[in-house]
Amino acid sequence: MGAVMTEKQIEINGLPIYPFSSEFDISTYGLILEHCVDNDISNLSIAPNLPIEAVFNDMSFELNDRPLFGFEISEVVLKALSSEDFLLARNAGRVQTTEYIEMNSGRRIAYNRMTSATDDGSFKIEIAFLKNAKIPDEQVEVILKNDFGGAHDGSVYDFDGYLDSEKFDDLLRWCGDRKASDITITPDQHVLAEIGGKLARVTTRTISSAEIENCVRYVYGENGPAEALAGNDLDPSHEVRIRGQRVRRYRINITPGRIKGGVGMQMTIRTLPSSPIPIEVLKIEPELLRATRPTNGVIFVCGPTGSGKSTLMSSIIRMIVERPDANEKVLEFSSPIEYVFDEVEMPTSSVFQTHVGRHLKPRDRSVSEWAYAARNSLRRKPKIIVLGESRDAETIEETIKISQEGHLTYTTMHTNSVAETINRAINVFPHEVRDRMSIDLMGALRMIVVQILVSRVGGGMVGVREFMVFDPKTRERFLKTKQIQWPLLIQRMLTQGECVGKTMLKSALELLAAGTISMETFEQIAETGGNS
Repeated sequence: MGAVMTEKQIEINGLPIYPFSSEFDISTYGLILEHCVDNDISNLSIAPNLPIEAVFNDMSFELNDRPLFGFEISEVVLKALSSEDFLLARNAGRVQTTEYIEMNSGRRIAYNRMTSATDDGSFKIEIAFLKNAKIPDEQVEVILKNDFGGAHDGSVYDFDGYLDSEKFDDLLRWCGDRKASDITITPDQHVLAEIGGKLARVTTRTISSAEIENCVRYVYGENGPAEALAGNDLDPSHEVRIRGQRVRRYRINITPGRIKGGVGMQMTIRTLPSSPIPIEVLKIEPELLRATRPTNGVIFVCGPTGSGKSTLMSSIIRMIVERPDANEKVLEFSSPIEYVFDEVEMPTSSVFQTHVGRHLKPRDRSVSEWAYAARNSLRRKPKIIVLGESRDAETIEETIKISQEGHLTYTTMHTNSVAETINRAINVFPHEVRDRMSIDLMGALRMIVVQILVSRVGGGMVGVREFMVFDPKTRERFLKTKQIQWPLLIQRMLTQGECVGKTMLKSALELLAAGTISMETFEQIAETGGNS
């Protein structure tokens, strides 16, 4: 690393200048940080319309020979910060993080970075290198490699004594700092965390059943263990306050099952960003984005568990309500609420969120909670309705009905392709009504998006999407075709470019060509039916 820097280094009056002719991007930013470490630069200031200012032996000097554009700095901040911190810097004015550079020698060089929003809509970055400071691992935040989390740094959470409520929250903070998307706590096993798409042991010892029972009482209440061990799975949400007085939110599932010597409980914990991720971070296809706000109808956002369905859907809603002239009244029904809109600027719109089964539940227990939520929405004159999941015939039928009354409805489904989504939505109904429901569904359908997450080259995850837009001509073509032939028609129209859309295989091929995913990952997608 040092040799590379030395070749580009120019000394003027003994100062380690680092001119560069390329655009200031995330790659150049990384090289500049390495240059500063190699040449004992102590401070760095990066601001719009100015050259980079550095401090060397208490002397300030211009590191490069041209002013930086605001959009260049914004793009670097977007890629260098986590989505949560990017939003905090944008909304709260500034955010401070502690990060590090891994040297070839194995040394970890820490630095503090203060990112501040500027009046022109860009950012200012101020960095102080801490070469002589020893920072404990639990206080170091790993640099985010991409939108869905970076690679694990190999560290483990070491704690003494019993896993009580205080240490449980500290474990969540530790995992959150390393961008863990899911944490699994199982009796008599090490805690597992999914970081950058890979599972890693993150505790130095196994966790006992008694410790897990104590944690369940903490997040759910005193009757939590009894309810779970009686055969009920529990889905509480949990919040942990972190430094800077911010709150990190979690969705927790508690499920009973067999363990050695009896019955125990497994806790599965998913980190929830506080606000929807800005749509530009997710790199969504432009033709998909153009189809996100029809006047009415149903849009299905689909994928397997953990595929980012809720992330994608909430980001689309954020994009819609942020528009100055949107005038949208959005009602969301979820279980639990994963993204909140408290910090989202909505000039002319509102989003009201209801936790199905907690905030709202039918008096008649024979009625589906989701169908009840759909009916509730019609009494409140919304423009957009978000139903967290369409899991049964009753909910799908209600979803179609509310779209027929002039509302746009977003909902999710656990499916792996456009064709499977349509089949699932129709086959939940009895045979005698399938023909009628298939016609109603096609009349209401506006778009199906299916997303999966795969490993990104260099660490982390990236979204791969299959989607199909159902405009009037496309819907008419389906209605003239027997329903049993719809899956083949979907495949033909997507592969031959006869509609607005894209197959999973084509999306993966584009990521392969861009060097974002490996050939091995691409082949795995192809082998599992990436062409619908």
